[in-house]
Amino acid sequence: MLKFVTAALAALALSSFASAQSCSDLSISGSGASGGTVTVGVSGAPVNAPTFLFIGQQTGSTSIAVGPFGTLDLGLAAPFGVFAFGSTDLTGNLSLSVQIPNVPIPQPVTVFLQATSLGIRINRNGPPTVGFCTSDVESLTLG
Repeated sequence: MLKFVTAALAALALSSFASAQSCSDLSISGSGASGGTVTVGVSGAPVNAPTFLFIGQQTGSTSIAVGPFGTLDLGLAAPFGVFAFGSTDLTGNLSLSVQIPNVPIPQPVTVFLQATSLGIRINRNGPPTVGFCTSDVESLTLG
């Protein structure tokens, strides 16, 4: 009975990562103008989770099969870039400030960002489980 309860709780926890709704919150503050500073933050992600930032030029729907780890569903249309953002802290938060180069930008460009954290759960009586905790999509105008 204890193994059943443990397995059910692990499945419930993993399904919360894989849900279609946002698992974490992405925030963007500051100015994307030349010489400005932009701060990108994630909150509500799993603790100590490796986190990646996806940046694209349009929203949409993209599903990426990741072998035994399942499918990563994004709110961005391909093509997009992916960057290592860092690891979340003990509260599931992560932020990074970036200085925008002080060079003329001929016309404003809007990009869309989304973060995904990799949640890893260690199970006492079985293999570890992995899931994705994906944030909402936010926009940033540069220039």
